[in-house]
Amino acid sequence: MKPPIILLDTSRPARRDRSAGVAVALALLGWLALALTYLAPTAFRTFVVVAFVLIGPGAALTGYLRERDPVEELMLVLASSTACGALVAEAVYLAGVGSPRLVLVLLATLTTVLVAGSRDGIRRTFPRVRKAKP
Repeated sequence: MKPPIILLDTSRPARRDRSAGVAVALALLGWLALALTYLAPTAFRTFVVVAFVLIGPGAALTGYLRERDPVEELMLVLASSTACGALVAEAVYLAGVGSPRLVLVLLATLTTVLVAGSRDGIRRTFPRVRKAKP
């Protein structure tokens, strides 16, 4: 006789999706970074721009992925943000219209679109299937 299959793992708390406030803050971070490029160079400007480029696009992309370990999700955020930044910068450079502000505009737009699209119905988290312990 086969043991029953448990469709819902209740031993771990359910993952909470990002709130709407966090999603809006993530999208606005890119536009804030862009706005700060029009000011004189400061440490704050550098921090905001680097933080957005390292976190923004990747955090928006991970909204489409299924549940993951927090450390794994952090590595995916950093890796996918870096990849998005590199691909956008290379595309702008190869098009011959390269400027750091244009790269920030494209990354902020990409992040805003991804955050807006991942909120309703696109991201699906299926329950984990595991076998009952004998």
